[in-house]
Amino acid sequence: MITLPIALSLGVAVGVAVAVGVASIVSQYVQPYSFVRARSLRSLLTKPGKIEELISSTDQGFTQILSSHSLSEYYDLANVSSDIELKYELSKYIKNIYNSTTLLSSEKEKAFLNLYSSSVDVLTYKLLIAKWLKGDPDPDTSSIPKTTIFDDEMINKILTSKDTYSLTNIKGLEKITHGLESILEEARLSKNTSDINKIYYELEHKFYKSLLYEAKKIKSESLERFLKIEIDLLNLEKIIRGLNLGVNPVVIQSQLIPIQYKMHDDIIKNISNFKDAFSFLQSLDIPEYKDVIDVTINTLNDDFNPIKIRNVFRNYLVKYASKAFSKEMFSVTLIASLIKLQLFQIEVLETIFRGKQLNLENDKIHTLVEYFEL
Repeated sequence: MITLPIALSLGVAVGVAVAVGVASIVSQYVQPYSFVRARSLRSLLTKPGKIEELISSTDQGFTQILSSHSLSEYYDLANVSSDIELKYELSKYIKNIYNSTTLLSSEKEKAFLNLYSSSVDVLTYKLLIAKWLKGDPDPDTSSIPKTTIFDDEMINKILTSKDTYSLTNIKGLEKITHGLESILEEARLSKNTSDINKIYYELEHKFYKSLLYEAKKIKSESLERFLKIEIDLLNLEKIIRGLNLGVNPVVIQSQLIPIQYKMHDDIIKNISNFKDAFSFLQSLDIPEYKDVIDVTINTLNDDFNPIKIRNVFRNYLVKYASKAFSKEMFSVTLIASLIKLQLFQIEVLETIFRGKQLNLENDKIHTLVEYFEL
């Protein structure tokens, strides 16, 4: 006869054995799935040859090529005739990518990835703030690109608002728009056009602070490192641009995102010791960024071209994000890398399309998007 304690012990043992067996079976399928899923995500990115084909195409050929692309299931370009309409379709595309890649993600991971993918919404938000501050009575909003957050109703609500509450009560962007009321009201009362830049910098600071806050909840070192590298590169680009334009170092420092990684506080405090970007870069000793620093120095030797400098930093981040796909594990960092690459990709597509509408030469368009090398 088996006593109750023995029976319970046997039950626990059997339960543990079953759990271990199930875990083993699940593991056998999850790992291959993760591997295949990671590779399939990479196929969503436009190859260099396809980009060259798009640059050489006509306006109509542009949409036809994209409609035959492997990622066409995520967007509909049938009725696209302007860059504003293209922006709207591609903003939906980013959201569709997010929805399709986060099915197995935790709620914490989704919170980070959803906010990370909302940078297209933030761009529209900036345009709305600028138009609202001007008090522009013109009802025409055709120059404002719609997104999944900012539809016609939301855009009209913001532009016709008499107070700052409607500008900061944005569902989906609460984490970065709440708390902007006072600075918005101050800018409206001052009528100083330079105040708009203060708002933009504050918005950018809140965006990255919120992202880092969400990333820390996930407890992923690779994700935090990925985000901090992006912030470092943004700050480094601002310093170089500011020094070359002769901007007061105090002003440059106020524009930097207040999150530090390799670009630590000692480096930032010493900006005032350098007369130009060239001498500043030569003083940097950051092994992780040696390649991007060397390329930037070479670029400055040729001539200071803001677009080329921007391309250097973007290309570095593109290549860093691409490295995530060399790993076999399907992780939140890999999805974040994909979203970043997709955000770069839609900007490339928008730039090509807009360049065609402005009748820019193909070489000029190529220069604008050459950073996107996978």
